Amino acid sequence: MTNSFSSTLFSAIRLALVASIFLGPVAGLAVYKSDPRPASKGAGFVLLMSLQRGALG
Repeated sequence: MTNSFSSTLFSAIRLALVASIFLGPVAGLAVYKSDPRPASKGAGFVLLMSLQRGALG
């Protein structure tokens, strides 16, 4: 490999890494917003029910 090709490759990899760091959370939020899920799902719902049961009696 020539020195200029190696430098270009390193710059491209660094640019892709920085872009993925900044665009990853935006993409995750877009996927989260596009997939409507019911609120009563998962560990958060179990925790909510446990707290409500404890408050009632």
